[in-house]
Amino acid sequence: MQQKRFTIAENAPVARGTYRLRLAGDTAAITAPGQFADIRLAGYFLRRPVSVCSWSDGALTLYYKVAGAGTAQLSTLTPGTELDLLGGLGNGFDVAACGETTPPDTSEQNPAGDMQETSLPESCLLYYDLGEASVLAEDKSLPLAQNAGDGYATSYSVWYGGAYQDLALQDGDNGISVADMTGGSATFDYGAGLVVWNGERYHCAHLTAQDSYIPNISPNIPGGILLLEISGDCWADGGVSDVACFTGFGTVVICGSGTLRIDGAGIGVGGGNLPSLPGLILDGVSFSSGAIFLNERSYSGAPALFVRSGSLETDTLVLSGDLCIAGGSGTVQYLDGVENAVFRGGSFEVNQWGDTVIPRLILSGGDATCTDWLPQGTSIEVGAGTMTANGIRYWDTVHVYDGGEIVDLMD
Repeated sequence: MQQKRFTIAENAPVARGTYRLRLAGDTAAITAPGQFADIRLAGYFLRRPVSVCSWSDGALTLYYKVAGAGTAQLSTLTPGTELDLLGGLGNGFDVAACGETTPPDTSEQNPAGDMQETSLPESCLLYYDLGEASVLAEDKSLPLAQNAGDGYATSYSVWYGGAYQDLALQDGDNGISVADMTGGSATFDYGAGLVVWNGERYHCAHLTAQDSYIPNISPNIPGGILLLEISGDCWADGGVSDVACFTGFGTVVICGSGTLRIDGAGIGVGGGNLPSLPGLILDGVSFSSGAIFLNERSYSGAPALFVRSGSLETDTLVLSGDLCIAGGSGTVQYLDGVENAVFRGGSFEVNQWGDTVIPRLILSGGDATCTDWLPQGTSIEVGAGTMTANGIRYWDTVHVYDGGEIVDLMD
């Protein structure tokens, strides 16, 4: 054991709350794997013990996790700072006692810790067939789903004049019509077999809008599909600041070639009675909303959010289940609740990824980026495309295959 002064050469995060500490100094006291060093910190009587990762003549590398006030202070120290270390503590272990070993061939090893593979693994094929065709039915010969009729309700309400009122579906009905509310720039009708999912057609509530305000419509019995066919610049809000748009629908499909902006409390949908459809489908439209909430779904087999094309922009995206990005682009400031995040194409960027659920990220194409730290324990499979995040190059939960690439923002 020796007490020596070491100089910090690097003190950098490599994962959420985990740091690599590289020191320059006399390492003569370190003689065997398994030894550790005790670090003295100003203001603390007890030193902080940290295991030795590697050493050479004049260089020492340690890894530590911020677990309290002492290691939190250690994480703030900058290169050039001197540290008082007790080195060479512990007996270590004798590698010769293990017998002769042949080192593994790491010439083809990926820096993320996994060998390069020659084909996509099964895990990278999740939702791989989604998005090959438009969700708006162009081929009327496709069969109707067995439960296609569940997509359309018999009555709806609309927020108008500070309260929900009956929505008039045709002339002579009680209530107010969408056409009356929008001056004819939007219409609402029965969409017979207009929505396609997995090769089957579903009936829906069909709202078309061009350069129009879109009223906040809800089914009187939860469930069903709302198809928003957008052209030009359209916008919607809940009517008041704390009412989300289109609550009660099982699925909302936003398609077309225009833009849709939702103000106020944003959009809140999901659940319902159609077990094979996502809660929100985006195809072709530039869609922005302050918040998107996709409620817990009582079934599996489809992602909670599916983006085929277009663009998605939101401050908050909270869902229960999976998301699949097949194309287009997305920018999310805060994302939480995702179990499987599947990227097949396009580009998708998240600033902060919540840790209510530890996600699995699967790339079979496209570009996915997290500018902040991913939750610790996140599993990443990169079969194709590019995954960009902090510290992922050294995670043992990252697997990169031929055609895939990672970019570590800490490099």
